[in-house]
This record gives sequence, structure tokens and C-alpha cells, in this order.
Amino acid sequence: MLPFIIGGVVLLAGMGVFRYSLLSSKKKEIYVSVLGPSSSGKTTLHNFLRNTSYRDATIGHNDLDKVVIKKDSKKITIKKGKDIAGTEQAVKAYYKDEIKLSDFCFFIFDSYLVLRNETYSKEVNARLNFINKFCRNINKEDIKIILIASHFDKLRDEQTNKKLIWEKISKIASEGKINKPIYIDLTNKNQLDILKKELFK
Repeated sequence: MLPFIIGGVVLLAGMGVFRYSLLSSKKKEIYVSVLGPSSSGKTTLHNFLRNTSYRDATIGHNDLDKVVIKKDSKKITIKKGKDIAGTEQAVKAYYKDEIKLSDFCFFIFDSYLVLRNETYSKEVNARLNFINKFCRNINKEDIKIILIASHFDKLRDEQTNKKLIWEKISKIASEGKINKPIYIDLTNKNQLDILKKELFK
């Protein structure tokens, strides 16, 4: 059985759907990884999740400190982690270790490029295939993998482009059960506030 790549069931104001809160984990400490191609928004997402201001990891990785997330009576610690660069070299050097450690793995890609650049689209699919196959090989069934389609503000016809994006990445459906991504502009504070509310509810 392969891990679920999940989007969820809660509507996020046109952004997509989501169904898992980091605060609902039974663990007191969790490891969160963020993987994806270069310039997709990995560092921005790390900073959003951890409430930090790290700079982009353009080569290799940046080390991330652990943080404690509190909401009402709930509390969880996000362990020390790595902000992985988006290069092909980084895939070979870090992806396996990140997947082994992860309780939650965000895979983020540029929604504009996945439609406009066939090479980029193939790269996204290849990396998702790698993640699926490696999880199967090591029996990593408990990992939650969350798809994020960033830079969605660059596309005008939302419904049409959501369908087209899904058609591009659903080619790897045979490798595991894959649900639709969250479509988001990571520079839009309102969208980030909605996402945060769902991730930490």
C-alpha cells in the first residue's frame, strides 16, 4: 500500500481542498519536509509553517531550528529540519533521508510552469514517482504527502487550469492514491491565513 498524496475535503476558498491538520497528529513532535523543484516556493512554505525568515537554499540545504506550534489547548513541536534546494543533485542527495524522517511531506510545484513547460511537467511527475516508489520500497505507509500548486495567481481561468494541472500530474496515479493539490498564491496573505487555519486546526 502506498502513502496518500492528499488534498482533503475542506474547501479553501477556491484554493482546493484539505483534510489533515498537523495538530491532529498523535505524536508530540513531528518531522515536516518540503520538497519540489527550484523556485516553487519551498523556503516560503517553510517560513510560513515555522513562522521564520530563512533565506532560499539555492545549493544543498539550510538547517532549520525546531519550533513549537500552539493553538488553544493544542501544542506540537516541528522538529529540526532541512530546507532542501530544488536541484536534481538535491533529489539524489537528500530526498531519501527526508522521506524516511517525515511524518508530513509537502511537495510543492509551480502551477504555471507545469502547464507551460513540458520539461518541467515531466520533472514534477518524475519526482512524485520517485517519492511514491521509495515509500513503497521502505514500507513508509504512515507519511502524509500534501501537494501544493504554487504561483496559481499567474493563471486566469481557475477551474479550467485546475483541471489541466490535475491532468498533467495524475499520470502517476498508478503509483499510489493521489488526490488533487491545494492551489495557492504563497504571497497572498488571505490565502495563507486560510491555509494556516486548516493546517493548525
